[in-house]
Amino acid sequence: MFIGTTSGDVWGIEKSSKVVANRIKDLARSVLLYVDEFDRERG
Repeated sequence: MFIGTTSGDVWGIEKSSKVVANRIKDLARSVLLYVDEFDRERG
């Protein structure tokens, strides 16, 4: 993954960076939900 790259040329199309940002957002949400479940099982 090219997180934090300053060059938009990496993606070729500017619009795709929005898609990538949304994917990262969804991924982060999934991780947070997983961690939340994990904490609940331990506690």
